[in-house]
Amino acid sequence: MNLKQVNLNDLPKYYPWPERLLGLSPWLIKPRTIEKTEAEYNQDKYLRCLNMLNEKNSQMTMEEMKTYEQAADNSIEICISLEDELFTSTLIEAKQKLFDEIKNTLHPSILKSSTIIELGAGYGYNLWKLSKEFPNTKLNWIAGEYANNAIQIGEKIAGKNINFFKFNFYKTPYNILENTSGLITLFTVYAAQQLPSSKDILIGLRPYKNKIHRVVFFESVYEHYDHNSMLGLMRKRYIDLCDYNTDMLTILKAAEDVEIVSERKNVFGMNPLLPASIIEWKFK
Repeated sequence: MNLKQVNLNDLPKYYPWPERLLGLSPWLIKPRTIEKTEAEYNQDKYLRCLNMLNEKNSQMTMEEMKTYEQAADNSIEICISLEDELFTSTLIEAKQKLFDEIKNTLHPSILKSSTIIELGAGYGYNLWKLSKEFPNTKLNWIAGEYANNAIQIGEKIAGKNINFFKFNFYKTPYNILENTSGLITLFTVYAAQQLPSSKDILIGLRPYKNKIHRVVFFESVYEHYDHNSMLGLMRKRYIDLCDYNTDMLTILKAAEDVEIVSERKNVFGMNPLLPASIIEWKFK
């Protein structure tokens, strides 16, 4: 990546959020419920994408859909974060960096699994890209997604080897794992953070613990944000305003039947105020 360091004072040049965090521009906190998920994702973002796909008579590639979803040219310069440092990058480089972290982290576990599941998969972009990295393996790729419009998009452009299922984080147990065979690698990317508490994920997965080889969270982790730095405080406030999860690491460490295999803090953020940590864990 061709990176140029950014001073924290320059962050408002790239994002409107510093003004919102300081109360200088209005922002209404809305509780993150299933109704908000329906409105924000199914009836807004994914409906817009589905309408465009239909206008194109389903003649869009997965990469074209991703570009349309982000409503930005791949060559634009954005501000990203690597741990606690800010840099500029092109959008296309940032997307590749995030995928490389996903691919490289999951690779060892995928090789030991028969089924790969992403929960909160949208229209299957991550699974689609991963399946291209393992073209000669007989893996079962499963996308669990709440938004019906995202599922429709995925079924049209993701390819026949990715199976889409209606999935709701709030409904436990997670019976999307019920009829799978072999060991499972399960992951989330900026999806588990939407739950009020991470305890719901453990409740949903526990009935299938003997099937699960690894779970990997690529998620914002509130407990990883430094309360002794300005950037860390801004990140915490951002999560508060968006009503994202604040107990992920606490719940995992408190669970007697969970072992954290690896934990990497604030690895990368396409939004520097919401970097993803990578937590790989398993049931004992």
